[in-house]
Amino acid sequence: MIQHRPLIFVVALALVASVALASCSYSGPSNNPVDRRLTYFSFLAADDIRTACAENGAERYRFIYNAEYSRQVRFYEVTVDLGTGEGRQVTRVLGGRHIGAFQFGFENWLLEQGSHRALLAAGDLDALRGVLKAARFAEVPPGDIELWSDDYYWLVSACVGGRFHQNGYTRSSEGFATLGFAKVLAAHDGSGIGYAEPPPGETRVSTQRRRPLKAQETSEGGAFVYVVEP
Repeated sequence: MIQHRPLIFVVALALVASVALASCSYSGPSNNPVDRRLTYFSFLAADDIRTACAENGAERYRFIYNAEYSRQVRFYEVTVDLGTGEGRQVTRVLGGRHIGAFQFGFENWLLEQGSHRALLAAGDLDALRGVLKAARFAEVPPGDIELWSDDYYWLVSACVGGRFHQNGYTRSSEGFATLGFAKVLAAHDGSGIGYAEPPPGETRVSTQRRRPLKAQETSEGGAFVYVVEP
């Protein structure tokens, strides 16, 4: 016999999920897809890097490549050893999957598909700093940059010289396909999983199927947005 959940239960569940999504802070990587979902906006905002930057000013970078979210998301964490001047790159590649009846208001959950850790020589870090400069990462954006989950973008956060900065690059950004830091990161990726590239000839996902601040639902085409502010 099919049982239907009362409407009030569904609304309450959605409200709880929304509150949890907005209030949970990211403190480190997790293999739990629920925890990853609930701390995702904090992860995008790099709250952990902001806090650490104010406390110790250690040089650190986070690169996030979003390819329609449910299709593929790549994370690159780069840390620098102040003593040796060398660094470490941690790569994680995730993709959206159904995980049975447990959806909690979300149809797709990010599950890890591959990961890799690599040591970076001082020269590798210099190359990364150079391509970030070429991408004008440290410049203040002229206005809000909207990064939609159902599109393709790079989000870069960093603590350099004791100062936190964040910048975003959408598919419509000049030189998006040839961003230098993507090539430098790929050289030490080691995951064995290729980049999910935007469809050829398409420059932007239609805004008609977007609904701000909702989890992505492939059956209805919903999406959420993260905004990089100047």
